[in-house]
Amino acid sequence: MKIGTLSKYLFALLLLLFIASTFYLIRVTQHLKELDRLQRFSEHISSSHEKLNAIEFGFLFEKSLHYREALQQAMEHFKSQNESLYYAQCQYVVKERNSDDPLYKDIQMLHQTIGSYFDEISSIITLQTQMGLDHEQGLYGDLRRDAHLLEERIGQLGAHKILVTLLQIRRHEKDFMLRGLEGYITAYEKKIVRIKQELRASYPQYYDDLGRYIDTYREKFIQFTTIYKAIGYGANIGALGRTAQYRATYKSLKERIIDTIQERKAPLEEQQNILLFVLSVLFMALTLIILRFRRELEHAKERNPLTDLNGNKRIKHYLNALKTNPNTRIIVYFDFDYFKPFNDHFGFKKGDEAIIAFADLLRIEFGFKNHFIGHIGGDDFIVAMHKVDFESVHKRVKSIQKSFRRITKKYYSTEEIKQGWMREKDRFGEVRELPLLSVSASIIEIRENRVIADIEEISTLFSLIKENAKLSSISAASII
Repeated sequence: MKIGTLSKYLFALLLLLFIASTFYLIRVTQHLKELDRLQRFSEHISSSHEKLNAIEFGFLFEKSLHYREALQQAMEHFKSQNESLYYAQCQYVVKERNSDDPLYKDIQMLHQTIGSYFDEISSIITLQTQMGLDHEQGLYGDLRRDAHLLEERIGQLGAHKILVTLLQIRRHEKDFMLRGLEGYITAYEKKIVRIKQELRASYPQYYDDLGRYIDTYREKFIQFTTIYKAIGYGANIGALGRTAQYRATYKSLKERIIDTIQERKAPLEEQQNILLFVLSVLFMALTLIILRFRRELEHAKERNPLTDLNGNKRIKHYLNALKTNPNTRIIVYFDFDYFKPFNDHFGFKKGDEAIIAFADLLRIEFGFKNHFIGHIGGDDFIVAMHKVDFESVHKRVKSIQKSFRRITKKYYSTEEIKQGWMREKDRFGEVRELPLLSVSASIIEIRENRVIADIEEISTLFSLIKENAKLSSISAASII
């Protein structure tokens, strides 16, 4: 198999590998992009959650309208981030075609956890608003107003003992608001019973009127404690307890999701690096082969397509360089004898075979360093060399002529070989007895330090001695 054919097969194989590796790299890169997207959303949602937590705690501490609005805005932003993460995960599952993916299940659970967390925060906002965002609003404002009204009425009676009991009730009320312990509610209820007993005993005529104020005050406090416990102030219960659980679940899921993404990215990044290296190697190999193809193409343009010997462009370049070479130079011109009758008789295919056979003989005899073999065209050849002696060249020329006659005998019949001629029409169309195919050689020796002014000088000399070579059975020679 020829080198060129091998190069083409290798190029095709490397190109297929390059294309396959490129498609695989695209797939790996897309997979990495999806995981990067999930990781980016997970990190963004983590940042949003931290901000939300800070505002949530600020709202629970300050209980102001400003913090309520800020908390609602933070919730909307966090919800948007959560939806983006969930949407990105859904796209990832569709592309991977694996709904049983543990990562998908974790993000689904995270999505549900955040949804429940939102519900609890919304509930806390609603309940806290009912309780009151300051001392004047909600149940807390009503409770203070009822307590102040009751205190004022009892003070108008001058009932100092009952007023002391009321102040003790208010103390239990505030202690509960600070600590949220059930014991303060029990102590509150006992004091309520006691103040009513003291009122009945000391001021029976005002009992019904003041009793209604006490009952109203007590009802507001019970409503307040109910909402307070529903929110979960002072204990890990209620909405605050559930949000704490959701935060813990969220934190665990978030860390697991990011860890899973990192674990999946690691081998993909390694594959990506390997593929990039493989593609760079393949690209360099393909580039080298393309450059080789270009060189071969340029080489082919400068060589004879039939014999693969140097063509006219290289012949001219070599002879021009040979003009000023200070060494002894020898140029041999070969020309087939009676090639046209041979072609006419045996056909162009046999004629090409004879030309190729002669080119191979030239390679055997002159394929050495400081030797140049050229195919001018048709049946004309040239060999040029330096640093050689005339006698050795002449001997090799005679050897080639003899070998060529021996090789071409296979085309003739025994009788034609014996006769030394064959019958064929000459160039004028007349049947003649024409000699068998052979080759003439003209040899020019250019002496040492002889400078040739123009290469045409050699061409003219060849033309003069060519005819002598055709008429002689030996090679014609000239020394200049």
